[in-house]
Amino acid sequence: MKFLLPVLLPILMALANGGQTPPPIPAEYIAYAYHGQLFDRDFKPIELTVDVIDAVQNSMIEEIYKASTPLEKKQMEEWLALINGAKEVEGEYGVVARHAYLDSLLWTAPGHLREAYEWRMPLLRRGLWDFHLDSVHPQLWEFLRRYWPNFVLRPFSTGQQYINACEAEGVPIPPDWPHEDWVLRGTLTRPFISTGLTAQVYTYSPPAETPGACYALPRRDASGSIQLLGIICQSATTGRACFWDNIDEATGRTITGVNPSLVIANLQNGFNLTENCTVCHRGDNAFNIHPGTPLDAGLNTVSPVWYVPIGQATWNNPGPIVMPDVPAGQRSCVACHQLPEVNSSFCRLLRSAVENTMPPGGPYTSWGSPGSSAYATHISFLRSRCP
Repeated sequence: MKFLLPVLLPILMALANGGQTPPPIPAEYIAYAYHGQLFDRDFKPIELTVDVIDAVQNSMIEEIYKASTPLEKKQMEEWLALINGAKEVEGEYGVVARHAYLDSLLWTAPGHLREAYEWRMPLLRRGLWDFHLDSVHPQLWEFLRRYWPNFVLRPFSTGQQYINACEAEGVPIPPDWPHEDWVLRGTLTRPFISTGLTAQVYTYSPPAETPGACYALPRRDASGSIQLLGIICQSATTGRACFWDNIDEATGRTITGVNPSLVIANLQNGFNLTENCTVCHRGDNAFNIHPGTPLDAGLNTVSPVWYVPIGQATWNNPGPIVMPDVPAGQRSCVACHQLPEVNSSFCRLLRSAVENTMPPGGPYTSWGSPGSSAYATHISFLRSRCP
């Protein structure tokens, strides 16, 4: 697998599931990352094979090349010729070498490309762990240390430091899993995402001296095995929120099983998760609670301020969007959960909610043509604000 300029990437066109329309360029194939699973813009799961990683990286390099000066293009061609010709990184190991090069290339890439690709890079990197491409080829690491000595493939360990940071902000710390303090509230009949899995809702009510709430949503496959399990805890006094996933911090592997053992201090967390939890978890509180479902468990989820995630520099919670008043006979889309200012990715989430889960129990309507829906005024306004 080598990079050529210009690059032809037919492979991504063949990856579309069920004939779905592929994205404009493979570099943007990954649209969402959610509890260790990747999705395209239609919320279809992505299988992150070595070929997919290579195609996405090559597309990113091609877009940066297009936006470069003649001198920068010449330098890029020289670097890529070096990588493609190195015996130490032949075959699949070239994917890791190009990842290291792309990681350094983004430091000087145009701002719009850096913003578009930086959050996707850790997701691709995690895919490389899954193929054990970081542990079986000493010559690869010799090559990487020679040219990119600061490149790190694995996340750093932060388990206890993250717990300390959360405790300092008054955020309740969840118990390990499984534990009797986790209370099963029920199963979601219309899961918002990961629709191929059965989503259960568990909650933890912390002691009175640490007011707040914790939610865990294990998602099981047809055999009953938990594939995804995200945990969010929020303080009712400071409005800070913390995040964990069922990913082993030491190995980067997703911990699965019918009843897997999860030690909170050993899980990836807001400091080192490869996905950005705040792409979805935005608004006046950190929870996406749909009224009338098991998520609506009566816990103390109210934040005294617009909630603040404890995470990485790229994590943010945009301020509230100002919604218009609704006329008589219409209902509000922010009666239960205040919405943030929107962007393209959050707009796709809103569309999925309108057409699949909200209002609770239906009737669901069309995002593009809400017609006589009781929420038509607000749906039309939100759609008008979406890019």
